[in-house]
This record gives sequence, structure tokens and C-alpha cells, in this order.
Amino acid sequence: RHRWAVAAAFVALAALLGAGLFAFQQQQLRDQEADRARNIARFLNSLIQRSSINVGSRRELTVTEMVERGYEQIRSGTFLPDDAAAGVEATFANFLMEQGREDRAEAIARDALQRAERSAATEPRIQARGALAALLVRRGRCPEAKSLYQEGEKIIAESREPLPPGRFLDFRFRRADSWERCEANPAKAIAEYQRLLPEADALPAQAYNVPPAAYRAGLRITLTLLLAQAGRHAEALGAAEQGLQLAAQHPDGLYSRIALHRIRSNVHSTVGNPAAGLDDIREAIRLAPGVVNA
Repeated sequence: RHRWAVAAAFVALAALLGAGLFAFQQQQLRDQEADRARNIARFLNSLIQRSSINVGSRRELTVTEMVERGYEQIRSGTFLPDDAAAGVEATFANFLMEQGREDRAEAIARDALQRAERSAATEPRIQARGALAALLVRRGRCPEAKSLYQEGEKIIAESREPLPPGRFLDFRFRRADSWERCEANPAKAIAEYQRLLPEADALPAQAYNVPPAAYRAGLRITLTLLLAQAGRHAEALGAAEQGLQLAAQHPDGLYSRIALHRIRSNVHSTVGNPAAGLDDIREAIRLAPGVVNA
């Protein structure tokens, strides 16, 4: 249900290079982000150089192998201070979670949380908690996940750092997901998504770590699923249409388009409109020939 996160996870890793370029007015925040970006840039440059050595008879590393090498390099204590290392590790954990390597993802997420706590910086403390909590929700360990989300909200509320609007939207969207998965309360999750979406849509482009249209489309995937599962089919169709329009604005929205057409096909079939459902499946096949089957 969160296939958009698969693509977003590693995109976010690369996007960390620009972490210090957000056009926020607070000079303190810009200085902190610029320092973090320089550290991460040096780390990624080193990782690429070290990974240029052939792996056996192969000439290229897989993304997973790059993630593992990056994690081991962080563990060696080189290059990255704790605040930057925690953010990179959280991104690694997200990626491995979506690859189905949940045990490894959890180990890295817990390491990220320890580093974030040592750094005492607000952003990595929230990012690490969000990564670990999302994994725990997926694994059915809801009480611990709930505690992490509550800790995160308290950290945000008590932070004295300059925090621009929308800084922790991803954390809050993930928390909303947990209400549906852990509390069986889709209405609560839907209400939170609908409350947060206007804030996400209003953010300036430079405030995103991924293409804005693709990110906003991905949020509509989850909202469409929540509405469909709650039997609110007309709203689900509306959310899907919004997502499709957003996803079409950027090449990175391709997978969101495919997912939304497939979800909308199911909604059309449920409400007794199989012809429209078949049109959506055909469009999904056109967008991803050989990947989507009718």
C-alpha cells in the first residue's frame, strides 16, 4: 500500500545532499543545514569512491549493497557527526524495510535512534523515531510504535530550534497511518490526512526532499486506500483523481500513477462500474507493460 515509499526512500538518500539549501529565513537553521549537507556530501562522495572497486566478477553494486557499505562506513565512525549519521541511517532503514529486510532495517533504525539522541538535534531525533515506528507498525508491535510517536510529538512541542512549517509532516502522516493499522480507526486516520494535506500542498517546492508533485501524489495513494476501505467510495475516487493529476506532473510520479489506476479500478468495480475499472487496468498496463496484469 505504500509502494511510493519504495522509490522515495532512496531518492531521499540522494536528496540529503541538498539538505542545507532549503530557502528558510532563519539563519540559524540555514547554517545547521548547510553544515549537515557538507558532511553528508563528503560521506556520499567517499562511499562512491570506495564502492568503485568491482564486486567479484560484477562491475556494479546493487543499491542494497551500497546501503550496507554505507552503514558499515558510518559504524566505523568516519566522516559523519551523529546528527547527519542518524538521518542517513534512518533513510537506509526505510529503504531496507521496503525491500522486505525488516530485521536488518530495525537494527539500523535503532542505531539511528541512539545516534540521534546523542546529537540532541531535533530533526534527526524525529526522523529516527519515524523510521523505527513505521517499521514496528508494519511488524505489528504497535505499543512501542505508539510510544515513539508520542515521544516525537513531545520533542517537536518542546523544541527550541527554529522549525519551519511542514518540517515534520512525513512523521505526522506516518503516525496517521498507525491509527488505521494499530487502532483499526480509519476515520481518525482519514481526518488527519485531510487536515495535513493542505499544509503539504502549500509548502514551497524547495521544502521537499523529493519532487513535490510526486510526493503529494503518493499521499493521495494512502488517502484513496483509507477512503476505499472505509466505504467512502465517492471520496476515494476524488482523491485518486487528484493523485493522478499530480503524478502526471513529474516523471517520478509514474509508479504513483500505476498504483492509483489499480486502486481506482477496484473502487469502480466495488461500486458497480466494471467498465471504468477495466479502463483503469488498461491504463496501468499501458504505463507499465509486462509489470501490471489484468
